[in-house]
Amino acid sequence: MTNRLAPIAALLTGTFIFLLGNGLLGTLLSLRLNLAGQPTEVAGIVGSAYFVGLIAGCLRATTVIGAVGHIRAFSVFAAVSASIALAFALSPDPLFWIALRFLSGFAIAGLFMVIESWLNVSTDNTWRGRILSIYMVTIYSALGVGQFLLLSYDLKGFQTFSLVAMLFALSLVPVSLSRVPAPEILYPSILPFRQLYRLSPLGVLGCFGSGLMLAAFYSLAPIFAQNLGLPVGRIALLMSAAIIGGLVLQWPIGRLSDVVDRRLVLTVALFAVALAGGAIMLLSMWPMTPTLFYVAGAVFCLGFVVYPLSVGHANDHITTESRVAISGGLLLAYSIGAALGPVLAALAMRHAGDYALFGYIGGVALLVGLFAIWRMTRRAPVPVAQQGPFQAVPRTSPVAHELDPAAETSPPAGPGQAAA
Repeated sequence: MTNRLAPIAALLTGTFIFLLGNGLLGTLLSLRLNLAGQPTEVAGIVGSAYFVGLIAGCLRATTVIGAVGHIRAFSVFAAVSASIALAFALSPDPLFWIALRFLSGFAIAGLFMVIESWLNVSTDNTWRGRILSIYMVTIYSALGVGQFLLLSYDLKGFQTFSLVAMLFALSLVPVSLSRVPAPEILYPSILPFRQLYRLSPLGVLGCFGSGLMLAAFYSLAPIFAQNLGLPVGRIALLMSAAIIGGLVLQWPIGRLSDVVDRRLVLTVALFAVALAGGAIMLLSMWPMTPTLFYVAGAVFCLGFVVYPLSVGHANDHITTESRVAISGGLLLAYSIGAALGPVLAALAMRHAGDYALFGYIGGVALLVGLFAIWRMTRRAPVPVAQQGPFQAVPRTSPVAHELDPAAETSPPAGPGQAAA
């Protein structure tokens, strides 16, 4: 085990450090905008700008990586991320923050692609599943732990932005010292939506709905909690519990989906999220107790399984040769939903109050759940014996799906072969 992890330990350490900063920055921006009295829609647009930047980065960051190589590209993206984190403290102008958040998303996408390319060439087929699981734990644990760094300094000061910049800069150290050979440039292929939808309508809509829900939660749940009067420590606990809880639930629910119709497991998870959102909306006429709030957060953790279950369902209907291209298309569907989600949820909160955030999330889950039921009437289930094993996958970049042990390793596509 130690011999397998040693070559990639530096890469995982760098990933953990920069995601500590990224998890902290996302929540910090939402809270700062709320403290400044900005409308909820502004926080929604800032949140959406990040995911638009991620989409752009996933499609275009390979140009930078191909031009200068992986180590220099990582240095460029980390340095840009650190500079952007400091720039947020220079001006409270919302338009300035929207532009910075877009650039931040682009740089983070580039960092993910560098790390995941490295992991891909550093891992043999027999260990891909375990390395992918370790990578997932690294991502979610860093994002969860990063929330508690909100307690380090006064939210109104500049020090927390400086802390984010320090973490981004420090992530360079283990990666720059790594002796892992630089990999070939991976140009991720992405299946066009029309073809992808014909293969798996529920897979596409499930990933799209997951983006609508999760991005809204990441961007606006801190504002909801802050307006509820929760102190910073409890806001950090809420966000961390949802993130880490979402990670923990993926494996038992995924294994359950290996022995029954995966669509049924996905539908039950969606309706559980819908019921939780509706219950919170109904209870909003009474004072919300912290216990009830944490229970709601625990139920919402089921929202984190929607994406991997949707990807797994889509993969049950395809051949191994097209798995990576289809997974790239599903990630793009998620990212488009994530770019829209914060804005739509913010508009709902603006017109119906803060509790509308959970009503919005529950409404999206209900609609996707109803679509899943309809799809079950239109297509026979894949026999359990023919379903592929569930594999939790990160929502980072198309390159991450190269680590899926079910994907056949093949020579990377050239730039002209990537279809958007």
